[in-house]
Amino acid sequence: MDIKKYTKYLGLIAIIVLVIALTPRFLELEVADFVEQNSGPAYLAAMTILVFYMLKPMVWAIPQALLCISAGILFPMGWAIAITALGNVFELSIGYFIGARWGRERVDALVAKNKRAQKFLGGEAKTKPSLCFIASLLPLPKALVSMFFGASSLQYKQFLPLSIGGNAPAIALYLFIGYTLIGTVLL
Repeated sequence: MDIKKYTKYLGLIAIIVLVIALTPRFLELEVADFVEQNSGPAYLAAMTILVFYMLKPMVWAIPQALLCISAGILFPMGWAIAITALGNVFELSIGYFIGARWGRERVDALVAKNKRAQKFLGGEAKTKPSLCFIASLLPLPKALVSMFFGASSLQYKQFLPLSIGGNAPAIALYLFIGYTLIGTVLL
């Protein structure tokens, strides 16, 4: 093997170890803790939320509700919408391009491990644009849905607006929850 292959595999191993090490911490993270840790300068809180969105396609343990509710608490509603919309674009795009890079066989193997996703996304003919919107509305892992459509024949310019539209109701609900929690006893 040449040096490029060694570097590629070392990078992959480092990412896998990092994901395995951080997953338990993400599972224990609560909104109050996240808000407390990010109550400093607003630009740092925004950057933290965006980095978490970028990690979501690889670390499925990061709950979207945590990020949206925290954004609704930490920022005025307009900024919270902008930050979560940008984060959602990052999350969906990274997942899509991971799926496009991995190819259909690897993504189908991941879909087979999730029973709900397998029932909904299984089959060859199911790469219609309308299915992308519906899949984004359902409680399926968003990273898995993005990877599936990245590996399918659906073009990115169709995928992104349909997925954002499908994710919008859940994001709006979580932002509203966060916005209404400002100053409550829960925090």
